[in-house]
Amino acid sequence: MIQLANERHLDEILDIEKIVFTKPWSRKQLKSDLTLRTNAENWVYLEDQHFVGYIFVWKVSDEFHLNNIAVHTDYKGRHIGRLLIKHVSA
Repeated sequence: MIQLANERHLDEILDIEKIVFTKPWSRKQLKSDLTLRTNAENWVYLEDQHFVGYIFVWKVSDEFHLNNIAVHTDYKGRHIGRLLIKHVSA
């Protein structure tokens, strides 16, 4: 299930960020993007109530700019990243 991300998801996003990236975004950077109201669209992917991935984009007119995307390593290969990209580009 894909749903809008918000500050309640910050800890889970940060956990995945630290697992997936060698240079993860900081808590401050993630929170800033989650609370940005203009042009930001941030989504999370939940599977069986488990938080498994997210995507952060900025929508400008009919384009989107990908800022960040990650899927927990336990869920790789399930095309979750592809589903998130399709969701924001639809």
